[in-house]
Amino acid sequence: MFARKGSLYPLCSNPDKALLRRHPFPDEKGIKNLVSKAKLAGIALDSSSSKALQTSLMSVQDPDQRSVLMMLAAIPMRPATYFCTNDFGTTHFPYAQRH
Repeated sequence: MFARKGSLYPLCSNPDKALLRRHPFPDEKGIKNLVSKAKLAGIALDSSSSKALQTSLMSVQDPDQRSVLMMLAAIPMRPATYFCTNDFGTTHFPYAQRH
């Protein structure tokens, strides 16, 4: 927590800005590969949404299989990106208006 808080101040020291976190979509090819390999093992995974994937992973009864699948599911995930508001200017977001 302190490491995150310590990195916040140099990134966004202006009080008019906020630090935001964005999670990019996972690599689609990697998710499809995971689903197909699980299917070969007789396990049906639903990758239509992150919640559906999590639900189908948690429904795997064998804890060892579930653990391996969860590790494999992490591979196509992309790291979160951080950015400050006002880095793009207010014209980038049409709904962001100064009052």
